[in-house]
Amino acid sequence: MFDDSDYPITMNEVLTDTLFNSLQDELVYWKLTNQSHLDTDPIFWTQDKEYKNQNILFKEAQTIIKYKLMKIIGKNLKSLRVHTNCATSGQRGSVFHTDDFNSGKLTFVLFANPEWNIQWGGESVVFNPYIDKYCYTPFIPNCGVCFPSEWEHYGASPLHHTEEARITIAFLYEIM
Repeated sequence: MFDDSDYPITMNEVLTDTLFNSLQDELVYWKLTNQSHLDTDPIFWTQDKEYKNQNILFKEAQTIIKYKLMKIIGKNLKSLRVHTNCATSGQRGSVFHTDDFNSGKLTFVLFANPEWNIQWGGESVVFNPYIDKYCYTPFIPNCGVCFPSEWEHYGASPLHHTEEARITIAFLYEIM
């Protein structure tokens, strides 16, 4: 039986190559306007909220991931929202934050760059309170990590070894 101490869940080859490559055309038009929660948090690159939440390719990816997660955790999920994020080298990194303060929701972060060198950094860090441990997931294209949305986490900025931006798509779900 799957329980909260089993998080985070990591997935490899999350989407088909066709869908993953098609998403690349949608990961454009970035705005430097995103913050986690507080006015003092660093500002990140993001896309228009309505564009993301109405885009058919993002919805298709969200649905595929939802069914994969349901198979793993053995519970029904409801898709809530989509969030894109882009970080560049030298940019202040994400601070530990939560995506929702209430239990019963899951965040899945898809590493959306088509190519990435592990030496460029960009890993995701999630704190698992059940085992009192920080869990690191390396940034590997078309892979991802899932965790309860109320858990503290952050995405590390790319290191100075690259000029590539670190691009993620976060999908939020509610456990039914």
